Amino acid sequence: REKALNDFKVGVASILVGTDVAARGLHIKRLRYVVNYDFPSNLEQYCHRIGRAGRGGERGTAFSFFTRNFENLAGDLVRLLERSGARVDPNLRELVPATSV
Repeated sequence: REKALNDFKVGVASILVGTDVAARGLHIKRLRYVVNYDFPSNLEQYCHRIGRAGRGGERGTAFSFFTRNFENLAGDLVRLLERSGARVDPNLRELVPATSV
C-alpha cells in the first residue's frame, strides 16, 4: 500500500486504484479526480471518499457510479449534492420517490 501510494504521489503512477481502505487517511495534494466505481452503502462513507479530491483549497471532481441497488440513498444524496452546490444528474433525481423530495 505505501509503495503504491508513494509512486502515485511522486508521479511514477498516474492512477491509483483503492478499496475502502483508501477512503480515509489519505492526504494527497493536487488530487483532482476521484471515481467511485462501487458506490458505498452509506453517505458518510461517500463523503469520506469524495473528500479525497480537491483538498487544501484546491478544486476537485468526484464521479460516482450509482445504480438502482442504492436507490434508498437517492433522496439523501440529492439533498447532499444540492446543499454543496454540486450538479445533480436528472437520472439520479428520477430515483427519488416523490414523497421524499
